Amino acid sequence: MIITASLLLCVFSVSAQEIKSQTDLGTKEIKAAPQNKTKNEVFRAVQQKAYPTVDLGAFFSKNLRYTKAAKKANVAGRVTLEAVVEKDGSLSNIRVVRGLELGHGLPEEATRVLKTTPKWNPAIADGKAVRSYYIIPVSFNL
Repeated sequence: MIITASLLLCVFSVSAQEIKSQTDLGTKEIKAAPQNKTKNEVFRAVQQKAYPTVDLGAFFSKNLRYTKAAKKANVAGRVTLEAVVEKDGSLSNIRVVRGLELGHGLPEEATRVLKTTPKWNPAIADGKAVRSYYIIPVSFNL
């Protein structure tokens, strides 16, 4: 346990700009990532989370359409979407993180409706609007 802890401390204390590693082809230089934050960084932890400008439950209830194939197959379940809320409140990089196995067009329908939401209020970090991730669970019940 002591060896593992000291090894971890050594790994995290390395802050060199160049790291050399041995490969079968010889020595290769690998540049470390810059320490400063980029303007396009997407945050997971912020001081104020992004939030929609509409009631998502009501919005999805009004706009979500159960596909014919899902009705016929009697499919129900949850699709979980992840999106990036941009600094201007628009959504980008929408993807299905859970629920693809439901199929029958349900993940695509949840994605379609999320894309139609009005602009959101962006997340705030250090007093500035920042890009952030947002997770949206969408339930399909017959």
